[in-house]
Amino acid sequence: MKAGFFSPLPPARTGVADYSAALLRALSPLGEVVVDALNADVRLYHLGNNHLHRDIYRHALETPGVIVLHDAVLHHFFLGILSERDYIAEFVYNYGAWNEDLAHDLWKGRARSAADPAYFRYPMIKRVVERSLAVIVHNPGRPRSSKSMCLARLSTRSRTFWNHRLSRPPMK
Repeated sequence: MKAGFFSPLPPARTGVADYSAALLRALSPLGEVVVDALNADVRLYHLGNNHLHRDIYRHALETPGVIVLHDAVLHHFFLGILSERDYIAEFVYNYGAWNEDLAHDLWKGRARSAADPAYFRYPMIKRVVERSLAVIVHNPGRPRSSKSMCLARLSTRSRTFWNHRLSRPPMK
């Protein structure tokens, strides 16, 4: 079985890239793991909240696999890559048409999104979770929270949520 591995990797200056490089080393003795393998039997998509994950997100929607949520809130990811029209459509997809005015307000205030707790209340993970085969999260509290924020609103198709942490090797 071949596993496709989709993630930013060094020299990208991000914690996800560093984590993924370490994970690739840990997985290599266990089987065939190929970076960006479009012909893989299963795909592992690492998703974070910045533009480096744009193509990975697109692949995760096109060909379902296992998603790893490095950031439990993808809201900032969408603020950074979508137009106003597409952002509002994505927000409405996640939270319903009755929240369209809220989406407009959040878009207008996006310059303060990193510090405003309102943006963290809306993770905007519904679409990718719906398309995934399983979800792996790093934050111990996030599986419960992700289920309550998102999965309760999804179809009955089941998802498996795992909490996972890769411990770092001791510093030399």
